[in-house]
Amino acid sequence: MTNDAKLESATTTALPPLAELKIGRPRAGELPWQLLLDADPSREAIERYATPEWTRVMWHEGAALGVYVLARRDTTCFELESIAVDPRYRRRGIGRWLLGHAIGLAESKGARAIEVGIGDSSFDAFEFLQRAGFRIVENGTPCRNRVLRLDLEPE
Repeated sequence: MTNDAKLESATTTALPPLAELKIGRPRAGELPWQLLLDADPSREAIERYATPEWTRVMWHEGAALGVYVLARRDTTCFELESIAVDPRYRRRGIGRWLLGHAIGLAESKGARAIEVGIGDSSFDAFEFLQRAGFRIVENGTPCRNRVLRLDLEPE
């Protein structure tokens, strides 16, 4: 049974404590495509960045509950390329746990910063990352206040 089929057949039963769930590299053919495509609709892009070295999956009873993918940008900076949690298991701390794991992995490899590129319409992801301490940076400067403006053209 493929991981996507396991994910489809999984129920939202009670989970053990998060510390007891396994997080590890996916084996060949075990990328949780359904979750990855939920976070990034481009399979081609995912195939480019989801390397075994930096991809981690949280497993429970053979199904992927969540996944993240890091990429090393330079010796002290990583990028969180993707993070996703099965919609049936959201709001249970899995995303925070995976993000903490990703931060720990990056720090263990010398990271001093982690960046995330995010789409304009990804409001839930944006709020999740802000709650975790990520801040908007423009041209290397942290952005403390945001002003959005729409210029209306005369008729």
